[in-house]
Amino acid sequence: MVTSVRMAPPLPLIFLLMIHEVSSADWGVSYSPSHICALKDSSVIIKCTYTYPTGYQIKKVFWTKTLVINNVEPPDLSEDPEYSQRLQYLGDKQQNCTIRLSHVTLKDSHMYYFRFITNITGGRWFGDPGVTLTVTDLQVESPERVTEGDSVRLTCKSSCTLTDRATFIWYRNSQPLTERRDRNNELLLQSVRREDAGRYSCAVHGHNHISPAVQLNVTYPPRNVSVLITGSGEIVSGDSVTLICSSDSNPPALNFSWFKENESSAVGSGQSFSALQSGRFYCQAHNQHGSQRSDAVTVTVKAATVTVKDRGRYDSHLKVCLSVILLVITVRSFRKLLWWALEWTQRPERALEWIRGLERAQGLEPVCTQPTHFLAEGSGVAAMTGRGSRMAGILRRGSGMTAILGQGFEAVHPCTNTPKMNIPLYENVTVQLSKCPALLIESQ
Repeated sequence: MVTSVRMAPPLPLIFLLMIHEVSSADWGVSYSPSHICALKDSSVIIKCTYTYPTGYQIKKVFWTKTLVINNVEPPDLSEDPEYSQRLQYLGDKQQNCTIRLSHVTLKDSHMYYFRFITNITGGRWFGDPGVTLTVTDLQVESPERVTEGDSVRLTCKSSCTLTDRATFIWYRNSQPLTERRDRNNELLLQSVRREDAGRYSCAVHGHNHISPAVQLNVTYPPRNVSVLITGSGEIVSGDSVTLICSSDSNPPALNFSWFKENESSAVGSGQSFSALQSGRFYCQAHNQHGSQRSDAVTVTVKAATVTVKDRGRYDSHLKVCLSVILLVITVRSFRKLLWWALEWTQRPERALEWIRGLERAQGLEPVCTQPTHFLAEGSGVAAMTGRGSRMAGILRRGSGMTAILGQGFEAVHPCTNTPKMNIPLYENVTVQLSKCPALLIESQ
């Protein structure tokens, strides 16, 4: 019996053909670099290549940040409103899958994947793991306060190491410090000065992003201490001039002392001082870092003077005052002269004759005939004086006459016997004279 045997192809060859058709070695996506650190508001280029088996044609390529789950296609970033205007595909449908993402924000920090689909059913690939993008901003790290003369180091920090080689630029008060441009992210200030104080920020050359500004506070002792005079420095005796002490210091000087030149003890304290006397004065300002004194200023005190602005009115008032004074002096002198005349008793006969003449002119009978002494002075004025312990006389009614009593007189009304000091002479008056009699009769 002849048995025929049909030969089958060798199994290993068939297996190798099947392996070649599904091998992952022909499929893949490569990212370079796989981790990118980008500066906020910059543009990022993500370099990418992909491979697939020979004989396949690419139908669709896109980027996404969502994994494939349960064979559900992830969303295309170019169709996402947050990315559509910023994402640009720079690759092709051959092997290049590079993209550019512009104006990146902190929210863009994520892992991104490339996806391509071929013309063969099941011929598609997802580039996992993807490329990691980290977006960072810049922050200045600085000590809050330094003292003048110290060294200080400022650092421009980011949350990750920038992928692109960066050249840092430093700003003080928004003005670039051109001499401080360096590839190092540190700014070293040796022997810091007060002029170095300010708001510092940093940036990367070629990029728009600038870090928030940080204040560098430089403390130092008082400098440029000076005294301000409120006025000319010349005052009138009894007044005062105010002196004010000012200084440039950080922190501001709160303690001030005032001195007079050539005197060791302070004459005052506080930022202002009232000078009451002539001399040269200076102030000394203090803070916790030291002190400094000012130059001395001169204060001159002059004697008080009077300035008459309205000379005419002043002269008029002066004349009135002088006239009143002269009148008082004249009246007093005249009264003294009259009293002196009353004491003059050398010629009593003339006084007696003058009184009798008055009586005759009025048709009166002379009754006053026995006074010891009489004196008449001037028209319409009669005086009667007497010496001795007592003397009585009667003055009768006379036109326009009044008896004015001096020391030692007692006038008695003839009807009532009532003592009176001023008695009109239209009444009969009895005049009694005592130790130092004196009587003036003045015309009305």
